[in-house]
Amino acid sequence: MGFSSGLPLALTFGTLSYWLAELGVSRGSVSLWTRDVPFTPGSRRRGRDRGPNVLQRRKEAEIEAMLERHPDIHQAVVVPIDDELKFKKPVAFVMPRPGAAPSEAAIQQFALANAAPYLHPRRVWFVPEMPLAGTNKIDRQTLAKRAAALLTTS
Repeated sequence: MGFSSGLPLALTFGTLSYWLAELGVSRGSVSLWTRDVPFTPGSRRRGRDRGPNVLQRRKEAEIEAMLERHPDIHQAVVVPIDDELKFKKPVAFVMPRPGAAPSEAAIQQFALANAAPYLHPRRVWFVPEMPLAGTNKIDRQTLAKRAAALLTTS
C-alpha cells in the first residue's frame, strides 16, 4: 500500500500534536518537546533516583536481608566503605539476638554460603544497639564514620 499524494509523510498523516494526542501523550509533554532544552521522553518519570547511590543502597539492603536470616542475628546494617581496588566494599554492624554469641567468622561463612561472593561483608562488628538519627531511623552516616575509624585503628 503506497502513498502517492506527493506530500511529505508528516503532512500526509496530520499534525504532530494530533498524533501525539492519539497516542495519549499529554499537552504538557508536547510543550516540553518544543523548548530549547533537550528533553527525552520518560526522563521525568525516571527522576534523579537512578544513580550509583541508589544501586549501592539496594545492594546494602540485599545484604542486610540475607544477614537477618541468620538465626543469631536480630538486626544488621550494612554500610559501604572506600576501597582502593573495588571503589566501595560492604561492612556490617550486627545486633545479635539476646543470649546468642555469633562470631565474625561464622557470619562471614553464612554470608558466603547464602549470597554471591562480592556481597559478603568484609568486616562484621557487633553492637548492643543501633545509633538512631533525629528522625528515629538508623544513622548510617555515624556507622560509616565508626567503620572508617575502626578500620584505621586495626
